[in-house]
Amino acid sequence: MLRVLRAGLFERVSTEEQAKFGYSIKTQIEALEEHAAKNRIKIVDHYCDEGVSAGKPYTKRPEMKRLLDDVKAGKIDIILFTRLDRWFRNVKEYFKVQEILDDHGVEWKAIWEDYDTTTANGRMAITIFLAIAQNEREKTAERIKAVFENKIKNRESFFGKSSLPYGYMEQYDQNGVRRLVKDPELEPAIQEFWDLAVKYENVSKAVRHVNLEYGLKRSKNLWFDVIHREIYTGTYRGVENFCPAYVSKENWDKLQNRGIRKTQCNRIYLFTGLLKCPKCGHTLTSKYTIKKLKSGVTKEYKRYRCKNNEAGICDFKKTVNEIKTEKWLLENIEELIYNEIKVVEYERKAPKPKPKTNIPALKEKLRRLEVVYLAGNKSDAEYISEQNDLKAAIKKAESELPYDPEDRDIENLKEMLEVNVVDLYKDLDLEDKRRFWRTILKQIHVKGTEAVSVDFN
Repeated sequence: MLRVLRAGLFERVSTEEQAKFGYSIKTQIEALEEHAAKNRIKIVDHYCDEGVSAGKPYTKRPEMKRLLDDVKAGKIDIILFTRLDRWFRNVKEYFKVQEILDDHGVEWKAIWEDYDTTTANGRMAITIFLAIAQNEREKTAERIKAVFENKIKNRESFFGKSSLPYGYMEQYDQNGVRRLVKDPELEPAIQEFWDLAVKYENVSKAVRHVNLEYGLKRSKNLWFDVIHREIYTGTYRGVENFCPAYVSKENWDKLQNRGIRKTQCNRIYLFTGLLKCPKCGHTLTSKYTIKKLKSGVTKEYKRYRCKNNEAGICDFKKTVNEIKTEKWLLENIEELIYNEIKVVEYERKAPKPKPKTNIPALKEKLRRLEVVYLAGNKSDAEYISEQNDLKAAIKKAESELPYDPEDRDIENLKEMLEVNVVDLYKDLDLEDKRRFWRTILKQIHVKGTEAVSVDFN
C-alpha cells in the first residue's frame, strides 16, 4: 500500500514583493492545494509568512518556526512551496533549516521549479541560486532603504495599515503627501494613557484604567510597546516633528530612565504555550518570584498567570504553580498515556461517521463543468462563477470531514509505556524537559490553579 505523505504548505510574500511584483499569497495557496490534491498528498496545515522577508533568520519568521516545530513533532513528511525563493533567500539560513529537515527525514519540493537534492550537482545548483537570490534581495533592500530614508526626511508616512503606531492614522495633506496624524477615535484614550503613565510612573495602573474607561481589549504587552516607542514624542528615527506628539520628549525619557520595561531573562519555563486561561482562553504567561526561606536560602518559584487579568479584561486572578503542575503530570502521565492509546484504538474500531457532503460527487460535478466549458457551452463568466462555487463547497466539505483516528500516530506513546518515563524524565536537563512536554502535549487544562487533564499531540 502506498504511503500517504503529510505536507506542510509554505507560502511567503514580503511587503515590497507584493507591491513590486504583485505576488499573491492566494495564488500560492491555490497552486499548492491543487498540487497536493493531484498527488494524493494530505495537507497538515498552511504556514504563511505574509509580509516577511526570506532573508531574515528563520528564528525571526513566526510561521517558519511553527512549521519546524511540527517537523520536530513528527507531523510532516514533506514541505511544499511554489518556488525556492519563497522558502529562502539566505544561503546560511537555508542550510541551518536543511539540517533540521535532514535530522527528521523531511523532504521539500518547489512545485514550479525542478531541483534535485540527491546529487552533488543538484545541491550546488541550489546553493548558486540562493546566492543569486540573496544578492538580489540585498540590492533591493538597499534601494528600498534609500527610498524610506528619503520619505522619513520629508516627514512622509509609509507605515501602511498593518504597522501603524497605535493611536495614529495616515492622511493626505493639501499637497497630496501622506502624513501621520492622530486617530480621532483613539486620541482621548491614548492621551489619557500617557498622562497617567507620566503622572504615576506606573504603566500597569494606566493600562487598567484606560482599558476599563474606554472599553479597550488591549494586553499589557501591547501597551508596553507603546511606552517604548519614541514616535509618540513626535520624533521618528531622529527626525523631529515627524508627527503630532502624545508626550513630551522630556517625559518620555523620564519613563525610560525609570526602568519601565518588559524584563527578559534566560529562565526556562517547562509549560510555556501549553497552559490556557480557564476563563478567557488566553495563553498563560510565565512569571517568577524569589522568596527567602527561614534558613536564609533564597528559592525561586515559577508560575503562570493571565496577562488579560492585569490589563483588566479577564477576571482570572489566580496563578498556576509550575512545580505542582509538573508533579501532577509525573504522577499521572502513564495513566494519561494509557487512556489516550485506548481511546484512539477504540475510535479506530468504531464505525466511522459518514461525511455530511458527498465530496467525490462535487469533484465529478467540477470535472463535468470543465468539459462543458471547454466544449464552448459555457461563457467565461458562468464558468468562473460556477467553478468558484464548487471549489468553495469542496473546501468547506473537506474542512467538515470527521476526525479520522487512523491519522493519529500513537506508536511513540506505546513506546513510552514500555520504559519508566518518570525515571528517564528525571535525568533530563530543563531544556529537554520542556521539549519533552511540548513534543507529546498540545494543551494542559487547568481548573482553578490545578492541572486536571491534557490533550495529546
